[in-house]
Amino acid sequence: MHAFKAAICDLCKSIFTKYCDTTVYLIRIKAVMLYVNTVKTARRAFIGFLMLQVCLLLMAAGFILAHLAIFALLSFSLPIKAIALLILSGAYFIVPLVIICMMCPERLWMKHSHASELVRRIVSEN
Repeated sequence: MHAFKAAICDLCKSIFTKYCDTTVYLIRIKAVMLYVNTVKTARRAFIGFLMLQVCLLLMAAGFILAHLAIFALLSFSLPIKAIALLILSGAYFIVPLVIICMMCPERLWMKHSHASELVRRIVSEN
């Protein structure tokens, strides 16, 4: 009778351990999913903030264009003024665009938040 009771206890213990390990694994997966979603939300908030900065940049560009209008009134020849205006307006457009393109990729956010490493580690455990 004692051996039967010990066998039942061992069976219950192994079942409990299996379910406990599975539960811990599922909780870890859920935690990783929440972390990745948090990174996604932070990325979206950052992009919104960046768009606000773009609007401020456009206001600054308007301010600079006012200065360019004054520059146009100076006594340089028209082709030189047009080339200067073209170069400056191109710089005002391209520099912020490059900065935005460098800061917004999802891969960059996953790398810097270590979310991809966390996902890889959790998935490779099983």
